Amino acid sequence: MKITPALIGLLIALLPAEQARSGQGESSRSETCEYMNFVVVRGFPGYAPPDELASEAILQEVENLFSRELERAGFHRVGDGETQSLLLRAILQVSSLSSSAVSGIVELKPSSNLHRDLALALNDGAISEGAVGMIAVGETDIRPAGHTLGSPAALQGQARHEAQSALHKSYPVLSALCEWRAQLVVDGLTVEELQRQLIDGMGRIRREYREGTRQKELKLEVEP
Repeated sequence: MKITPALIGLLIALLPAEQARSGQGESSRSETCEYMNFVVVRGFPGYAPPDELASEAILQEVENLFSRELERAGFHRVGDGETQSLLLRAILQVSSLSSSAVSGIVELKPSSNLHRDLALALNDGAISEGAVGMIAVGETDIRPAGHTLGSPAALQGQARHEAQSALHKSYPVLSALCEWRAQLVVDGLTVEELQRQLIDGMGRIRREYREGTRQKELKLEVEP
């Protein structure tokens, strides 16, 4: 998919004004929700890039560009050691059609802890199913040396559109998740304690099922 300045302009122009205004409100309300925190995976200690990707300089430039737009939309970038719920990374490689372009995706995906909390809150009936994160697909030009973007302005337009879309898609789920966790605290629970209770309950159900099956087998054995 070729991302051109004209296409980006059209996409942004199609965003209704009401959506932009609601995004500002969501941004201000998201400031206290840790589920809106994201980290750039490339910054993690011990990170090893996969083979056959674009240069580290290009990947970092693309991730920083998307990171800035995600922050403008209302997400919060945090560093290693801080609470993070979303992971941002670019998976790009030199285009098979042109050596002066890279193509692939930039994704914002839930961390393992966020997956856990979403599953628990869904099981608890506190939230409805919904999508969280972002997958931006596209292609962008790079300069001949291959270490910088050729048209960062066009990619920035796409990043801004994708960040706003990610906010509008993710915010209803993540804000409800924050309210659910806050209620757990009021109830004297933590997410980890709720998880242990559910695991204990599942274990008890399995034990009762096995015991019931064993009793049925014994009854069949003694019957004439």
